[in-house]
Amino acid sequence: MRQEYIAIIALCSIIVIVIVYKIISKYKFIRDVQDLLQEVDSCLGKFIEEDKEKRLLGKAKLYKEILVSKKYKFDEAVRFLTYEEELPTKIYFNNVTTLASAMSDYCNKYIEMVGNAKKFIVSPDIKPYADQFLEEAEQLASKSSRYIADSLVIQNFMKIYNNPKQYLVDLNYRYMENEKSICNELLSNIDGKSLDENQRNAVVNDDLRQLVIAGAGSGKTLTVAAKVKYLVERKGINPKDILLISFTRKAAGEMGERIRKLGIDVESSTFHKYGLSVIRNVNMKTPDVAEDIGKYIDRYLADIIYNDNELAKNFLILLGTLMLPVFDGDTSIGRRIQEEQCQDLTTIKGMYEAYSNKIKVDLLNDEIDNLDAKLAPLISRLEKLQDNKNNMLDGQQTDNEEVQQISEDIHLLETQIYKLRTQKLSIRNEKMKSAEEVMLANMFFLDGVEYEYEKEYPYDDEQNYRKKYRPDFYLIESDTYWEHFGIDENGNAKQYSVPAEREYLEGIEWKRNLHKESGTNLAETYSWQFRKNTISQAVNENYEKFGVTKHEVRYCDVIREILKGDASGNIESFKSLLSTFISLFKSYGYSKTKFDELRGVIGNYKDSLASKESIVRRKSRDQMFLDFAESFYDYYGQMLIEEEKIDFNDMILQAAGYIEQGAFKPNYKYVIIDEYQDISVGRYRLAKATLEQSKAKLFCVGDDWQSIYRFTGSEVDLLVSFENYFGLYSRTDIIQTYRNSQELLDISGAFVQQNEYQTPKKLKSNKHLENPIRIAWYTGSYRPILEEKEAEIEISFAQAFRLAVKEIVEACPNGEILLLGRNNGDIKALAEDKNLYIQREGGETTVILSEYPDLKMRYLTVHRSKGLEADNVIILNARNSRSGFPNQIVDDPVLNLLRKNAENYPFAEERRLFYVAMTRTKNFTYIIAPITQSSRFVDDLKMLEQNTGASSVVDTYPEDNRVKLEMVIDPQRTKPLSCPVCKIGTLVKRKGKEGGEFVSCSNYPSCTYKASNMDAVRNNNRCPVCDNFLIKRNGVNGEFMGCMSYPYCTYTSNIVIEVDKNKAEATINQSQRIDKYAKRIMYNAENGKPANSHVGWTIDEDHQLISEFNNGKSIKEMAAIHKRSAGGITARLKKLGLVER
Repeated sequence: MRQEYIAIIALCSIIVIVIVYKIISKYKFIRDVQDLLQEVDSCLGKFIEEDKEKRLLGKAKLYKEILVSKKYKFDEAVRFLTYEEELPTKIYFNNVTTLASAMSDYCNKYIEMVGNAKKFIVSPDIKPYADQFLEEAEQLASKSSRYIADSLVIQNFMKIYNNPKQYLVDLNYRYMENEKSICNELLSNIDGKSLDENQRNAVVNDDLRQLVIAGAGSGKTLTVAAKVKYLVERKGINPKDILLISFTRKAAGEMGERIRKLGIDVESSTFHKYGLSVIRNVNMKTPDVAEDIGKYIDRYLADIIYNDNELAKNFLILLGTLMLPVFDGDTSIGRRIQEEQCQDLTTIKGMYEAYSNKIKVDLLNDEIDNLDAKLAPLISRLEKLQDNKNNMLDGQQTDNEEVQQISEDIHLLETQIYKLRTQKLSIRNEKMKSAEEVMLANMFFLDGVEYEYEKEYPYDDEQNYRKKYRPDFYLIESDTYWEHFGIDENGNAKQYSVPAEREYLEGIEWKRNLHKESGTNLAETYSWQFRKNTISQAVNENYEKFGVTKHEVRYCDVIREILKGDASGNIESFKSLLSTFISLFKSYGYSKTKFDELRGVIGNYKDSLASKESIVRRKSRDQMFLDFAESFYDYYGQMLIEEEKIDFNDMILQAAGYIEQGAFKPNYKYVIIDEYQDISVGRYRLAKATLEQSKAKLFCVGDDWQSIYRFTGSEVDLLVSFENYFGLYSRTDIIQTYRNSQELLDISGAFVQQNEYQTPKKLKSNKHLENPIRIAWYTGSYRPILEEKEAEIEISFAQAFRLAVKEIVEACPNGEILLLGRNNGDIKALAEDKNLYIQREGGETTVILSEYPDLKMRYLTVHRSKGLEADNVIILNARNSRSGFPNQIVDDPVLNLLRKNAENYPFAEERRLFYVAMTRTKNFTYIIAPITQSSRFVDDLKMLEQNTGASSVVDTYPEDNRVKLEMVIDPQRTKPLSCPVCKIGTLVKRKGKEGGEFVSCSNYPSCTYKASNMDAVRNNNRCPVCDNFLIKRNGVNGEFMGCMSYPYCTYTSNIVIEVDKNKAEATINQSQRIDKYAKRIMYNAENGKPANSHVGWTIDEDHQLISEFNNGKSIKEMAAIHKRSAGGITARLKKLGLVER
């Protein structure tokens, strides 16, 4: 018992000890907590004195920190905290848990609803899904601020809440990354090729509307083929549920064949074929489609216009007016010439005489050939006799009489041939020097008034310093001379510089006085009368004043004669413009009432055109064209009805209408459109109707930089403003290219993006090639005078072309060369080369050079080359002319009447076409360009290279004429000298009648500048006022520099600039005046005057002063810069003609 008792006592002691220990531990923990709580109260009290809720919340947070630091279990610690703050702590942590759980449940439900990255969330659903999340989660989010720091779940919830759209976008990104990983094998072998990252993104993106911008040479076709393969093999789409559309039968065939190689039998259609199938399905028959609107234009002209004398006259007036530019009163002479170079200044009389002139030339050629045939055997006989004479033995005799007779016969035949060739050269179709002269000549011709252009005036004594006077026109029957002066209503000629204007106006007075002294009739008209549209009234008043009689003209016969020869292509150009206008008109779905609406637009031109002077003529011009277009539109529609036909635009719109009305219900899941940049409004309507009826997804691939088919109705805005037409969409840019070098991409990209209306992008290539664009210059008959060089160069088009071929062959011996032209006829420029063979067979044109017989170069227009590539490319026609590059005919501003979002950038589509031409190459693109009158696109390339410092463009010349001719303003390089008057021409060396040398403008006769002081020209020391050359003159105080335009320009400089021809550097010769200048500077210093007062102005100072004035510097600022008085600055500005005297 004793032992048991002892055991019990021991057990009780142990129990007591344990209990005591626990009690002591409990109270110790509570004391620790109380001590910490007192510290917390003290800290919180400093910042929160009144807010009990925040005070409790702060305590609860600190409780948590305490418990964590003491490593107590949460539940056990809460049980301990029954003292003072037990209830708020329990509530807080319970709220955290409850809110986090609610948020987690909602997020899981929401993520499941949007696919949880297992499907693509289409763009139209993103905002509704985001709005739904915000709306339903708003109550939960409002509670988050108290508890967000204590729960990662709450934090993640609020990230979604604050930007739900981005969360959905991130889910799509996860979806696409997962798809690329799963389909890696598929995407790595598309016809043996692996897709790059951008191409893969385009393929796996499954948005409702998708636009893929694929740069030139970036693998667009490969991407389309991969998309189809992905849809069929990964998404399980039946190939019959895919509508794949291209724009041409050829493109559709090639696309279908490429996809069939992947083992997928999908039909590749065209809009034409698809539209016909829709109509056939509804009407149970295939409509008869009129393919060529040009045939109807021909019939309209032949049946209606050419058989009605009054209509024929109106057509001729329209033809003569439409192809000429409209100028403002202050348009510079250079700009006028530049624009007129782009026009055919052939008169109606010239067109009328073209056919008869051609017959005359043909007859003369026949005579020359006959004489050549007689001449050849005589020359052969003479050479044989001369050889016999040289080989005769001593004592043998030759028939001297036969030699003499043959020599006389040869001389007679050569003389006859020379006369015939001279006669042939004199037969030319009449052309004027300016657009306004063309319009005047056309008025005379249509009025039946016989005239001569620039007939030599019989009462002028020719003087050495000028040419024989030739008035603009001479009206034969009334013996009246007619001058057309380029002046405004105030008698000014603002298109010229001040000195040139003075000279021009003085010339007018000289002509008037000469006619008055000689007693001859002089009729006058003026440029401002054209701009005010009062020229007809002015002409008729002159008719009445000088007794000019109008005669009846059979205008129908005139047109028929023009059609026989139409050498200038004016009628064909007009037909092309009319065809484009009507195609665009119908493509937009406009009805006849639209013509009245367009007349209202023309009537409001004053709201959109800057110059009031040009508005009247622009209105008249466009109104005439619109009237003609409406008349043809009525005729065309009636012919289609009578023939029971529809044209392409009717067919497309009719098919779209059937789908929109529910008469035909397409059943597709995907619509894929290749070359989307070429889509028209009508095709867009057909595609949109198909999508809406079938609920299909849309996948478009295109490049707005390559939109070049406006003449067929294409509308680039349908790509640029894609969202406006199809709603929310995904855009993928395929920027990695595999054809061009990075250097070519840089310069061509900068070139095409001069038009900011297009989508910006930066294409990339792993390929590098220095100077991939090379300009092969040719001069023709011009011989430019070069700065610092006495070089004369003369390079023909054929020489420049052969040089390009030679350099390509040397760089790429086995490479293909593709020749590109803006127009079908550009290949004719090579016909002058007798060692070159042009072969035409099966619709293909091939060029072969004699020195490279195995090299066959294919010729295509740039439009036909779209989608093709070659090792190297040569662009043939880089000339600034009416049918050059850019082509001035197809880009007529009247077409902007129809466009909803007209591009305001000049030659926007022609610029894109030039970009397409440059980017067909894998290596080099050569551009054949004239030194004078080169394409503005060539000038742009040179300027872009100069501004960026890129190594992309280089000039090239034959080895024997390796003279660097830069067409940009760069004083560090040798360049052709520009004309002081028109600024755009190049100075050309010529010889006068007496053999003396002089220079004149390459734009002669449009610009009549000439200079005979060759030393001044070579020195190229220019006047800062009028840009003419400065020459040495002697004055009272010695030598000075004076302007060659004196007395019309009175600029002088006190410092003589001399040029050391050997060192080609300017030196200043001022030794004669240094003492005088020193005395003046000392006088100024002693009398407190500006240092340079009374000191002569240098040329450099004048240039600087002009620049400062143009940049808005004040008189005071300029005085401080030049250390001169304000009065001295003002006086010099007056001297320079910058301010009024």
